[in-house]
Amino acid sequence: MQTTPQTSTRVREIDMARGFAIVYLIAVSVMSFVYDNSFMPLYYVIDFLGSTPAAPVFFFLLGADFAYSQHTSPRQLFRRGNKLFVISILVNGFSCSLPLLLHDGLHGCLDQADTALKWLCTTDVLTFAGMALMFFAVVKRHHLSNRWLFVIAIIAYVASQLLAYFCPVDFDSRPALCIVTGLFYCSGPTAYFPLLAWIIYPVVGKAFGDYLASEYDPEDLWDRCGFGGLMLLIMMAAVILIFPGLRKGYFNDYMFFNSDNIAVLLLNMGLTLWWMSLLHYICRRHPKAGTRLAARLSHNFTSMYIMLWFVTGYAIILPFGNHLDVGPFATVGIIIAVTVVSYYLAEFYRRWW
Repeated sequence: MQTTPQTSTRVREIDMARGFAIVYLIAVSVMSFVYDNSFMPLYYVIDFLGSTPAAPVFFFLLGADFAYSQHTSPRQLFRRGNKLFVISILVNGFSCSLPLLLHDGLHGCLDQADTALKWLCTTDVLTFAGMALMFFAVVKRHHLSNRWLFVIAIIAYVASQLLAYFCPVDFDSRPALCIVTGLFYCSGPTAYFPLLAWIIYPVVGKAFGDYLASEYDPEDLWDRCGFGGLMLLIMMAAVILIFPGLRKGYFNDYMFFNSDNIAVLLLNMGLTLWWMSLLHYICRRHPKAGTRLAARLSHNFTSMYIMLWFVTGYAIILPFGNHLDVGPFATVGIIIAVTVVSYYLAEFYRRWW
């Protein structure tokens, strides 16, 4: 079985996809704090790039990595997951909530204390990644097959929709309950990436990675995934256009592409598969294009994400509050500056700590 070429190709694609994902996450996160939406095409472009090609693709790759990683014992996964979960809370508090409270304090008020509490308890990208790794630690411990994983993921997704519909929690009256339930389903404004609704992405990614690693002819698999993903994307886009009510959750103030209906879930999954196939095609045609930079961005994903919020918190939120309101050119410039600074801070951290 010829696995070496597949592993090499897959690494380049993983690097490129994860590298794009962190850049898109930085862009959409910074835009939400600085842009005045005076030029809507820029908003739509960044908002789209910061949606499916960002977090969903990263979660997909989180599962696909298991086919190639050497550090996937239950104990290692649980420790990594627990570490990421704790880091996510520290990042939320130190780099988001604290700068907002300091900003209010410098202006002689604490009007946004509720917002600071919501930011502290947000189920963010790193929060979900940590919980997902702990979930896979249990999976590894009990030797569950991909078939059982699919069953569990589908049950979890259905449960998340039922719980979100029948058991919403008001943050103002029951903040503690809203925060805890928001880790698992979309119960309120802290639940960006709850476990039950999003675990299907790394589960599909794991099955994809396992199949790709064992496939004798990976090019055929990539072609089928690209075609199937594109067909799924087109069909679900048509369904959503025909039935506008299904757009609920696709653009939402706090649910952030939280797949709260099956059409949006399938649309995201189709786009994820097609996007990965497109990156495979680029890697195949231009095997050395951006390889070194993509590898560094991919390797620094977690630290760059942490530095993103550190820079945003103390360079934007602390002096200006939770919205700066600048034009399109200034927004693009700030996004580039935050990306570059986050990258070099992550490189500094990696080399010296």
